[in-house]
Amino acid sequence: MPNLSFAIMGKPPAYRYHLLRNALEAFQKNLPHLDEKEFNRVCQRADRSFHLESLALQSPEASQILIQPERVDMALQEIADRYPNDEDFTLDISQNGLTPTPCAKPCNANCCSTASCKKSLPAASPSATSTYSFTTR
Repeated sequence: MPNLSFAIMGKPPAYRYHLLRNALEAFQKNLPHLDEKEFNRVCQRADRSFHLESLALQSPEASQILIQPERVDMALQEIADRYPNDEDFTLDISQNGLTPTPCAKPCNANCCSTASCKKSLPAASPSATSTYSFTTR
């Protein structure tokens, strides 16, 4: 696989999340464990999903949705609970170019323009909903 830090350098945290999510969905692997062909496929999928999410977040309806910090923190904790301990969680996401951060204030689609916070609208399936807050390292 290409050097991961080079491949994702300059990409917003939300896009990095799309890379990780697509890698896990398609190959059940984190980014550092993908071969070059798998990584290229994941990038194509992430490009599409990130683009679609960006369009949804720019819609007038999205500007009316307010996500409370507690909901973001709960979603982040749900992800962390899948790991045996906090160190494994932090190491795993840092290897994928992400760092978890607590959400300090309610946010909507418009507050996410700085990429310090990002979330997606609920997907068709409740299990596919992804609410998260990640920042660059």
